Formats: sequence, structure tokens, C-alpha cells
Amino acid sequence: MIYLVHLCRVVIALVFLAALVSKLRGPAEFVSSMRDLGVFPASAARATGITIVSAEFAAIVLILTPGTERAGLLLAAALLCGFSLGIAASLKGTQESAASPKPTRKAAVCRCFGSSGLPVGRHHIARNIVLAVIGATGALAPGSGSAPAHPAGVVIALFAGALLAFFAITLDTLIALFLPQAVRR
Repeated sequence: MIYLVHLCRVVIALVFLAALVSKLRGPAEFVSSMRDLGVFPASAARATGITIVSAEFAAIVLILTPGTERAGLLLAAALLCGFSLGIAASLKGTQESAASPKPTRKAAVCRCFGSSGLPVGRHHIARNIVLAVIGATGALAPGSGSAPAHPAGVVIALFAGALLAFFAITLDTLIALFLPQAVRR
């Protein structure tokens, strides 16, 4: 199980690191996307953005610090569940209703990992749920036990975790490449 824990730590730490770096590189765009989501009052967008960036940073530090990795993975899983709920609430506000053929507001662009240009959609919720399950699995998996981890097993777990993180981070790009416009939402 120690290899599973390593894999989960790498996936979540890399995903959160990529998200943190992209938000710090374009803070105005990130705050704007928070406003566009329509989940919080527009006046709270900056404070919400700062809170999210701080919580993501805390999760990374906890995941990478020996003895606190489980707390970091649980924090990350909770954040990802919160992000999913926020996206779902935003999507509900952009859906057409029977009474109004026009959405109540435009769909927000995802700024999770920079500016993909794709509006937030169900695929973001699915990605976040999968990542939350990975985080919770790593946090709740049994510890290392009495036998030390074999270096080759650790390398394989680290490589597999990096590969999974790559797919999570580039999900919007992959969708834009392979799916027609109508299917993306």
C-alpha cells in the first residue's frame, strides 16, 4: 500500500502545484474567473481567490512534509469537493430554463491551470471528483507497514503519479483537441 500512497501524493501535489503556479502567474485572470463563476458575490472574488491559493499552498506543504501527508491529502480532497460544488452551482446558473430561453449569465472560463479558453463544465466536476477520490485514497490507505519500500516500486509509483497528474492538468487541452464544440459542455 505504500506505493499507492506515494502515487496519490505525487498526483495531488503536482496537480495542486500546477494550479497554484498558474494562479500566481495570472492573479487578475483568476480573480476575474472567480467573479464570472457567480458562486460568490463579485466583491468577494479577490478574498475567495486568496483563500483558495492559500489553501492549495497549505495542501502542497502538508502533502510533502513527512508526518502530515495524510492531512494534506484530506485537505486537498475537501478542496476538490468544494470546487466541484462551486462548478455545479455555476453551471446551474448558466443553464437555460423553460421560463427563460437565455442563460442567466455567461459560462465562466476555467482558470484552474491557466487559460484554457474552455468554459467550466461537467468534465471539470468529473476531474475534481476523481482527484478527490485519489486524495482520499492516499489519506486513508494503510501505512507503510514493517517492510521498507523497494526503490523500484517507489520510482514506478512516482512515474505513474506524474503521468496521471499530467492528464488531469491537460484535460482541457485534450478535450479541445479531440471533442467537437457541442460535446465540450
